[in-house]
Amino acid sequence: MIQILPPELIEDMNVLVEVSQLASGWEKWSGKPFMPVPAVNGRGYRAHSVAGAMWEGGYGALRLELLDHLIAMTA
Repeated sequence: MIQILPPELIEDMNVLVEVSQLASGWEKWSGKPFMPVPAVNGRGYRAHSVAGAMWEGGYGALRLELLDHLIAMTA
């Protein structure tokens, strides 16, 4: 299947895999490779994305912490 995918999609997939590998070293990692930020008060990615609060409140703070971790790992 990967042979029929456009090159840009393959590159996107490679980036996702690399980011998830780096995220797994974060102390608060959720244990889920493609949703690395843990749920806050039982509300995870899907609940926050629907509510439009991806970068707000406790969940947003965790996303920023993960971003700091990723920057530190690649700097």
